[in-house]
Formats: sequence, structure tokens, C-alpha cells
Amino acid sequence: MALSININVNNSDISIKNSKTGAKKNIKSISAGNLNDMTDREFNISQKRKVARKQAMKLISDAWDKDNKAAQGIKDMESEKADIANINADLKSKLKDIDKSQKDLQELYGVHSESQEQKDLELLKKYQDNRNGVSNDKFSKEEIDRLKELQNEPLTEYQKKALMINSSKDAIRSQIDQNDLKAMNKTMSINNAKLEQLKSQDMLKAGDAADSIIEAADKDIFGMLVNEGKQNIDDNMKEQQEEAKKAEEEKAAQPPKEVGFLAVSVGDGLSELFKSLGVDYIIEGGQTMNPSTADILDAVDKVNAKTIFVLPNNKNIILAANQAAELMTDKELLVIPTKTIPQGITAVINFVPELSVEENEETMLREIKNVKTGQVTYAVRDTVIDDKEIKKDDFMGIGDQGIVAVGTDMVKVTRDMIAELVDEDSELISVYYGCDVAEDAAEALRADLEEAYPACDIELQYGGQPIYYYTVSVE
Repeated sequence: MALSININVNNSDISIKNSKTGAKKNIKSISAGNLNDMTDREFNISQKRKVARKQAMKLISDAWDKDNKAAQGIKDMESEKADIANINADLKSKLKDIDKSQKDLQELYGVHSESQEQKDLELLKKYQDNRNGVSNDKFSKEEIDRLKELQNEPLTEYQKKALMINSSKDAIRSQIDQNDLKAMNKTMSINNAKLEQLKSQDMLKAGDAADSIIEAADKDIFGMLVNEGKQNIDDNMKEQQEEAKKAEEEKAAQPPKEVGFLAVSVGDGLSELFKSLGVDYIIEGGQTMNPSTADILDAVDKVNAKTIFVLPNNKNIILAANQAAELMTDKELLVIPTKTIPQGITAVINFVPELSVEENEETMLREIKNVKTGQVTYAVRDTVIDDKEIKKDDFMGIGDQGIVAVGTDMVKVTRDMIAELVDEDSELISVYYGCDVAEDAAEALRADLEEAYPACDIELQYGGQPIYYYTVSVE
């Protein structure tokens, strides 16, 4: 190999130049004995190792920064959820003060609890609560007749003041309900963020990439860097597994709680949503893999509760759930006959821990009747259903009573289906997009719906369900 060597005697600098490649390297204060050893090959290897180490460190550093950023985002959302809880605690404290002021007002005016004046006031408060949207109580015929009579009778001074106090109480209760909804949405966002964090596995991917870089350069020198990063990952994963196992053991050792929930779900997003709402165990189901009675009984064993509400979320699973309830002897199984995922979500949202099992069952059975469900899928063959001609690969919008929309444009079919579900009493449209729908496409649909239905609240959630591009509920 042809080399030319230039030596500067004044500062002991030496430069080595390869006459073939033109590569030049300045070396400070090198001894003459090193000249025979410092070849182009050694110089290139040294440079390659340096670049490989820099690339590997950057990969792991970037992944670490991204992981920390995601963790900070989750921490911020948990802090916001805690703030909402503190606000609601203050509001509930105010409600107690209002309750006390109502009793004080009654004592001040000397109104007996069994008096007609007090009974009329309670009826007027019930009517006021319904008007303000904080309750949905039904009125008997006698109550309706009495309300008509009261329209022609002046209110007493006591009743006027009591109704004013109750109005402020309704406003606070409405604010609490809104905050509870915000907290629920925040919980879903936290769970989605945690799910995305688990799915990304950036540190693991960065470690693998760094392995390849270091192995290509020189594993003996820089492997220690990656091994250290891998060890941290392995230790964290092992710690998480041990904590999860410990949590399961502690849960099993605890005395059974009064009420638990078991739900059939399909799609990672929908399953995570059910868990965030308090469902104890999820059975993976769907149109092509309905769980059997044995599957449901096996899942029941994993719920440590005396009474378990079962949400089939599919009309084809209700029979198996009822059979499981008949066979169960050591726990009480109560089947809420939910025919769709949205009905199941509505049922668990309306569960109130302070109420009895019977009261909660009655509430859930009543509320699921207010849910209209639509699902968008595709046709696997040419057919005619409900007087609608359907071609293979057409999109179909299926409502509770049958097919309501057909076409070749999925967005149009979805909008036409929703138009069939919405009426003048509709307040909330919830859209769950499946695993085959891009997030930006789902966001575009939400924007369209917000423009088309300004009087309705539009909620968009990732469902991850297969087969159905969109599952929609209207309440």
C-alpha cells in the first residue's frame, strides 16, 4: 500500500496520506514506532466503531425520550382526572350543605313532613328535577292530576324558597354528571395511551436495531452498551410481570366483592373500554366465535364477586348466558340481555354502586332499550334482503331491525345508516371505528356528523373490531 508521510518538526504533527484513495489523517504527537501499525484498515475500523456507537446510542436515547414523553402524557392526564375528582368532591360537599339548608328552611317555617304543603313541594321538586334533566322519574296518574291542580294554586313562600334552593342543587348535580363524563373520557384516553405505549415497544425495537449496528461494526467493543439497555428492559418487564402476578394473587385472596361484571367483547379498543368502565373480565367473542356456556362458566370463576352481571352483547350469546346462570350455584349470575356492544356499554355506565342489585338491574334493563345500534360491514355475495338488491363487496348499514343502507361508498352508507337511527329526541351519537379503518378517516366522519347533527354530542372511539368498519349507537 502506497503511503506518503509528512512530518512537522516544530509541533511533532504527522499526517498520513493514502495515495490511492486520497484519505488523509492527522495524528498528534505519534511515536515513530506506531507508523508501521497505523494502516488504512485499522483507521477505517476505528471510524466504523465510532459511528456505530454513536448510532446505537442515539437510537436508544431517542426511544428512551419517546417513552418518557408518553409516560409524562399519561401522568398529566391522571393529574387532570384527579383534579376533576377534587372538583366533584367539593360539589358534593355543597350538595350536603344544600340538603341541610332545605331541612333548616322546613324547620324555620314549621312545615310538617306529612303535611299537604310538604307533599306538594316534593312533587314540584320531582317535576323540576325532570325539567332540569337531572332525573328521569315517571309520574303516576294521581301525580299528573295534582300537578295540573297546582298550576292554578299559588305557591306558599316556603315552597318558593325551597324550589329556588332545589334549582341550585339541580345545577350542581348537572355539573357533577358532566364532570363524571369528563373523568370517564379521561380514563379511556389514559387506557388508550397505555395500550399504545405497550403496542409500540420502542425501547425493544431500538435495542434490536442497535444490536444489528453494533454487530456489524464490532460487537466486542460496543455490545456492553446495548446489553445494559436490554438488561434494563428485561428487568422492567420482569418487574411488571411479577407485579401483575402479585396483584392477581392478592385479588384472589381478598373476600369477594358484592357485585362484579363479565362482558363479551371483540376488538382491543372495545375491550379496553369495558375494562376502564369497571368490567372485571372480558370474554373474547364475535360473530364467528360465540362463547359457549362452558366458556362463560369458566370466566365466572375468574370474577371474585357474589353477584355477577353478565353482558352477552350479542343476541346469539344470550341463550348460553342464561344457561350458565341456571347452572351456577355458588354465585348469582344476572344476565342483562344486551344484543349489541353499545347496549353493553350503556348498561355498565348506568351501574350505581350505592343502589341495590335489584335497582341496578331494573335501571340497566330500562336504559338499554333507549340505545339504537347500527353496524357497517360488507357483503360476501350477491343477494336480496329486505327488498334491497345487494352486490358482492357492497357496504351494508345494519340497524336493530335489519339492513337500512346499501352502497359502494362506505362513508355514504355510514351516514345514511345514522340518518335512519337519529330522530328529534336523539342527544348522543357514539362511533366506534374498527381495525380496518384509518384514524384520519374516522376523524373526518366525526367532523361530517358534527356538521350534520349540531344538536347531538358526537363521540369517537377506537374499537378495533374486525368485520364491522363502524359500530354506531344513538341515544
